[in-house]
Amino acid sequence: MGFSITNELRRTFDLASLRLDAAKRLNGNEWRDYAKIKKDFDAKRQFEERRYRLEYKTRIDAVRKRLINEAGSPVRDYVPFFARRDRFDRPAITRQAQIEVRDSHGKTMASLDQFETRSIDGLLDRADERIRKQPKPARDFEKATDRRAGVERRVARPRQRER
Repeated sequence: MGFSITNELRRTFDLASLRLDAAKRLNGNEWRDYAKIKKDFDAKRQFEERRYRLEYKTRIDAVRKRLINEAGSPVRDYVPFFARRDRFDRPAITRQAQIEVRDSHGKTMASLDQFETRSIDGLLDRADERIRKQPKPARDFEKATDRRAGVERRVARPRQRER
């Protein structure tokens, strides 16, 4: 399928927004779980990156061998030999192998992002459930306090009577 900048941006944005939501909504125990999830997935990403760098040439050789075998397989297309394309173009096979190896690595990293997104999303769902079950006075107190910052706090705010 290949690289898609749209999907990459969507995945990155989703993960970043979930991380921001986690910073706002999680309590102590939930934050500890979030930190563990983040640490685990960061370790998995580092492992995959290191493995990719160390095995890059080996992966290229394996894909190149597969492509050469595919190019050498008999073709039943009944095209005259002078009209056929050369399927043993060494630089083209090497480029294709590099593209496939990079694409495979990108898909692996994208799947790690998706798994992390699902894990954080599940944690945030549990946090939302906890917040919904909170007693009403805590929510009323949050609504009543003045959360303005800086100079805005010094400006008098007109009081509205609740009926």
